Amino acid sequence: MFKPTSRDLCKTLFLSASFIAMTLPVYAYADGDLSPQDIEGDITAVDDSTVVYGQEFIHQQSGAITALDLVRRIPGGTSFLRNNNGNQRGFSNNDDPILINGQRISGKSNSSQDVLGRLAADQVLRLEVIRGSSPDIKISSQGALLNVVMHEDAGGSGSWNARANIISGVLSGALEGSYTGKSGILDYTAAFEVFSFKNNPHFTEKLFDGTGVQIFDNSETDNRHFREAIFSSNMTINLNNGEKININGQLSIGDGEGRQFGNFLEPDILGDLTVVGESQRINIRDFNSWEVGADYDHEFSDNWELKLVALHSQESNEQEFGEDFSIVDGVVERDFVVFRDVFRAENVGRAALVWAPSPKHRLEFGTELAFNERTTDFTLLNLEEGVLVRDDVASTLVTIKEMRDESFAIHSWQINSKLSLDSAVTYEYSKLTQSGNLDNERSFNFVKPSFDLRYNMSPKTSFNYQPAKKYRS
Repeated sequence: MFKPTSRDLCKTLFLSASFIAMTLPVYAYADGDLSPQDIEGDITAVDDSTVVYGQEFIHQQSGAITALDLVRRIPGGTSFLRNNNGNQRGFSNNDDPILINGQRISGKSNSSQDVLGRLAADQVLRLEVIRGSSPDIKISSQGALLNVVMHEDAGGSGSWNARANIISGVLSGALEGSYTGKSGILDYTAAFEVFSFKNNPHFTEKLFDGTGVQIFDNSETDNRHFREAIFSSNMTINLNNGEKININGQLSIGDGEGRQFGNFLEPDILGDLTVVGESQRINIRDFNSWEVGADYDHEFSDNWELKLVALHSQESNEQEFGEDFSIVDGVVERDFVVFRDVFRAENVGRAALVWAPSPKHRLEFGTELAFNERTTDFTLLNLEEGVLVRDDVASTLVTIKEMRDESFAIHSWQINSKLSLDSAVTYEYSKLTQSGNLDNERSFNFVKPSFDLRYNMSPKTSFNYQPAKKYRS
């Protein structure tokens, strides 16, 4: 019997204190990036928590084609890419450390790292490494953010890349390209990636008895073919009042097929190996996914701001797996067949109201509402007396739906130029329902307080203290 999430809900309270000395250069040395001494150009420490890499630094990076190349070349840049993981449940725990023009990408599959790989390097105005307190740093384990600022008046440019390889004598290849441009009030980036992978590995299995005489031989060839096409786009609509609406989307379509062919050989009465049977295993998969996300910020006044973000994503995956066995006379009997279809969908919206009564205080409160769904359809056919018969397996068709609400309040206090304190409290309510062959329902609710005390000793050294209460399943 399937039980919805959190079979054993474990409440944990953890206190962590970290002293980060020479934070970004340490990462850089470990990854083989350039150290600050090796870099010539306009690298500026704006304050105790921000380092800016400007145009002179960017122009010196010969061979950098995309914005992603530039990120890899700043000290510690690869650490931002390692931490670039999309959260599977809404936006509340989105710890993506990469911002583009001060905004996180409102997508899951279409991540910020993917977007950077589609932006031309000459369109980047500057790179900002931000540590310490920032309105864009949530109460989390993040120690730094990277903000990639683009030229507002950049012209159109694009890039393309083709590659091919030969594996086991079989040719595979990929083609990808992107274009960034501007049309009126619209800034846009469109990209595609198409690839085909083939492989034909060969397997041999031999068995011998205790006297060293071969009693079994199985030789199989696995023909594999995987194809996928990905299309993505990011758009910014520049409104007359200076505000922006960001929209991004991605579509992925693909299929895969694997077929194993082989012969079974056993000794005959004379001891010679003879073909006694043939085998064929199949694994066929078809899948597609798409998502679209958008965000919008509106300033009512110097002290009040509304922030909206929304996302819809869905994915379907159909898989067939089976095995055939036939006697040499040509009669084919399929031992078993498995059909497995999976559908996932997520709809999430987040609204927050920000009030800044003074330069030292900032209060953000709002809610995030999400509706998630996962449906799994599993069918098993077994061979019985020469006929494939459906096996009576429990929970072969299951749909799980979740309605989740997270209401939150975050207070940011800049105590002085070096010391800041962020405090937050989140109330989460989640209701899960299971339907299909079995029905079940369960709900949870809990409160999650957290704090983040940061002291910036210098642009390269900071002290963070982050007590928080978390719930783990």
